[in-house]
Order: sequence, then structure tokens, then C-alpha cells
Amino acid sequence: MGNLFCRIEHDLKEGRKKKACDRLRNMINQFPNDLSLRKKIGQIYFEAGFPDEAGKLWILSTPENNEM
Repeated sequence: MGNLFCRIEHDLKEGRKKKACDRLRNMINQFPNDLSLRKKIGQIYFEAGFPDEAGKLWILSTPENNEM
């Protein structure tokens, strides 16, 4: 799982948000109870200008900031 996080971070640094989101979605399918994955992909969506999609992923999380 750690190797996938490295790939996701590398994708984000290279500007490949779509690829990073695809990897995170696959991880969510494998580990559906891990809320940190949903927070991460929600943050990517929010920063990309899709607050509605981010909200769908953040719905299970406790709000940590004004964005959530």
C-alpha cells in the first residue's frame, strides 16, 4: 500500500490528477473502510474546482477545515 501512495504523490507532482484519482478510487475499492483515502481524493477534487464531488467523498468524515 505504501508503494501506491508514492505513485499517487508522484502523479500529483507531475500534474496527473486524473491518474492519481484513478489509483485512489482503486484503493477505495480495495479498502472501503479507510476514510483517509476518501479525504485525499476529496482534497484533489476540491483543488481541481469540483467541490460537489469533493463533498460526496467527505460526507463520512468529520469536518477538519472550512472547505469540508
